[in-house]
Amino acid sequence: MILDDVAPRTLSEACALGREAGAVFLAGGTDVLVWEADGRRRLGRVVSLRDLSELRERRWDQDGSLYLGAGTTHDEVASDPEIQRKYPALAEGCRSVGSWSIRVAGTLGGNVCTAAPSADSAGPLLVYGAEVEVTDGESGHSLPLSEFYVGAGKTVLQQGQIVLGFRIPDPGPHGAAFIKLGRRRAMEIALVSATALVSVDEAGVCRDLRLALGTAAPTPMLVEGAAEMAAGRLLDDEVVDQIAKAAAAQARPRVGSFRCDPEYRRRMVAVVAGRAVTAAWSRAQDERRAS
Repeated sequence: MILDDVAPRTLSEACALGREAGAVFLAGGTDVLVWEADGRRRLGRVVSLRDLSELRERRWDQDGSLYLGAGTTHDEVASDPEIQRKYPALAEGCRSVGSWSIRVAGTLGGNVCTAAPSADSAGPLLVYGAEVEVTDGESGHSLPLSEFYVGAGKTVLQQGQIVLGFRIPDPGPHGAAFIKLGRRRAMEIALVSATALVSVDEAGVCRDLRLALGTAAPTPMLVEGAAEMAAGRLLDDEVVDQIAKAAAAQARPRVGSFRCDPEYRRRMVAVVAGRAVTAAWSRAQDERRAS
C-alpha cells in the first residue's frame, strides 16, 4: 500500500521531497507500481514527476543533436518520424518495450533509472553516445550514460537527484539495428539484446562500430574493442563472427536466473550480436548508396 503520494510542481520541491528517507520518484509508474503490487518493495512516500514540464522537453539543437526530456514516453520516441530516420535503433528499442499501454505510460528516464540490465532503450542510447543530465533541484551536471550504471538496479544518482533528460549527439550517416531475443515476440523481457551502429567511408569500408549488449551483464554494456576489430574492414561473415565471439567473451551473465541458464545466455549473446552487426552493416551500405 502506498502511504503518501505527492505531485510537486517545481524541480527544487521534487528533489527536496525525494531526499526524505524512503521516498521514491514515480514517472510513468510501469516499474514502481509493479514493485508495490507484487510486494517486492513497500512504498512510503511516492513523489510523482508528472507535473514537471522540464522533463517533457524535446528539441533538436543547432549542432544536430537531439535532446529528450526524461519524461518522454517510449511511444513518443518510437512514433516520431524524425527520430526513426536519424536514430533508428533508438526507435526500434523503444518500440519493443512491453505493450502499447506500457509504451504510452513508461518513460525513457524511468527505463534508464530503474537500471535493469534488460532495459530496451539503454543499448541504443549507449551506441549513440547519449549523455545524461542530472539535477538536485539547484544545480546540475552531465555524464556519459556509460558511466551512469554502477550495478544491477543501481546508478550514480544520489537520494533526491533527478534525471532531467538525455542529449544524443548527431550520429551522421550510419546504419543501426536493435535485436532482442525473448521467449515470445511481445510483452517479453529480453533474454539478451544487442544494438549495433556502423558507419562506413566513401569506399564502403567500416569506419566505426559500436556494439552494446543488454541482459548480458549486471548492467547494459558497450563491447570493448569492437571498433578496433571492425575499422578499415568489410564486415563479412568471418569478421562478424570474430566480433560476435568477442562480445560473448565479455558477457557476464547472471548465475541463478530463473529466465535461462547463463551458458545459454552467453551463446545467445554471440548470435544476437552477430545479427545486430550484420543488419547495421547492411543498413549502413544502403545509406551510403542512397547519399
